[in-house]
Amino acid sequence: MKSKEYYQQIKKNGENVFEVYLKHKKTLSPLESMKEMRKDFPQITFEEAKEIMIICDTNFNSIEEYQGSILDDIKRIIEN
Repeated sequence: MKSKEYYQQIKKNGENVFEVYLKHKKTLSPLESMKEMRKDFPQITFEEAKEIMIICDTNFNSIEEYQGSILDDIKRIIEN
């Protein structure tokens, strides 16, 4: 997917997508925040919105990193 720096360049009224997502998240669930963010930035796909949510809400920098971590966690659970 895209890099964090790429998303930081997408702005509306001086706020990038991360700032807009976090602003919505103050009063909405993560999923509702994604929905509202996509209204503000219609050029963003659902997959990109999901990646923005992951970057904002976790310590991961991409969907790939997040999914890789989940697979590692599943392997550890299965092996124990």
